[in-house]
Amino acid sequence: MMQKKRVKQGDIIIGKPLQWDAFDEHDKLLLKEGSIIQSEFQLNALLNRGLYIRSRLENQFSDVDHQNRCPFEAFADTYERLEFIFCRGEAEKNFSSKIRDIGKILQQYYKQDANASLAALLFCEESKYPFIHSVHTALMCEVTLHALEWPPEERLSTIAAALTMNIAIFQFQERLLSQKGPLSEQQRQEIQNHPIRGCDILRGLGVTDQVWLDAVLGHHERLDGSGYPRALKGDDISVPARVVAIGDLYCAKISSRAYRKSLLPSNALRQLFLETPQKIDGSIVKLLIKKIGMYPPGTFVELNNGEIAVVTQVGEEVQYPVLKSVVGMSGTPRTTPLFRDCRAEEFRIKKIIGQSDVGIEVNRYILWGYT
Repeated sequence: MMQKKRVKQGDIIIGKPLQWDAFDEHDKLLLKEGSIIQSEFQLNALLNRGLYIRSRLENQFSDVDHQNRCPFEAFADTYERLEFIFCRGEAEKNFSSKIRDIGKILQQYYKQDANASLAALLFCEESKYPFIHSVHTALMCEVTLHALEWPPEERLSTIAAALTMNIAIFQFQERLLSQKGPLSEQQRQEIQNHPIRGCDILRGLGVTDQVWLDAVLGHHERLDGSGYPRALKGDDISVPARVVAIGDLYCAKISSRAYRKSLLPSNALRQLFLETPQKIDGSIVKLLIKKIGMYPPGTFVELNNGEIAVVTQVGEEVQYPVLKSVVGMSGTPRTTPLFRDCRAEEFRIKKIIGQSDVGIEVNRYILWGYT
């Protein structure tokens, strides 16, 4: 099955051959594979008109050479694949293996390039929020359990739980994004009951993995007993459920809603830390901060000298990430990002900036070396 996906700024590199055919919104061929965009003016004109590629959802993972793809493309595929499974009548066919296959792709790309994979959470493709959120939560589970040195196959059960934790409310989640008023009592009940309903749906789809099911059932439980649906406390909440819960909370905080802006990653991590140990597992939060840093990859920062940079790697010390300057002191965007050592006084991080406040588009492929 084919689906159109709109091309965004940063997907095309000026002077480099296209890797696919590109069409307008009416499926008229505009550029053939191998064509080269010669100028910024030409690129902007095409993007403003609307430029699309066709992506094959079915069997896409088995048809590509993943070693030669970048995480940004892979994550965009997983959003589409997850939507395809749940919304295109594919959930009843080999459901468990399809979900685990998506988990394996996330594991592979995190192993291949952890920093670009983490940046994919902040440099996100346009897609439906419920599927983006599930994939991002699954990645955070992989980050955490990898740090805990769980074997890859054992990690997959928790990743699968993250991918399916909201299976009972995918459509409901989409509606809530634009809701500005308070929840109705019926909506509250739907939210409170979705872990139980989710497990029932998963069993109906042939899921028998108890770790997977327990993590879905317990991902809204809290250590102090204030969670739902069973108000479990402390050690009654499994480690996989705790891991999914923290990934779910973090990814929700860095996503925007109709009633609030997204939090900066550092603020989201700070809030999680302050919630411990009353509600969530503080040891897992500390481990997560150590793995993704105080400034996760993809974060925009202002430097002491007035430049704006993007965090491209977690540093050996969490307070000193690897940076690339994308806007010079004069305020002019750089065509070629420059490495900056934030341990030097002039390049120290002055403050974090929201991506929407930067006012420029950056080429994520160049930033992470996928030219």
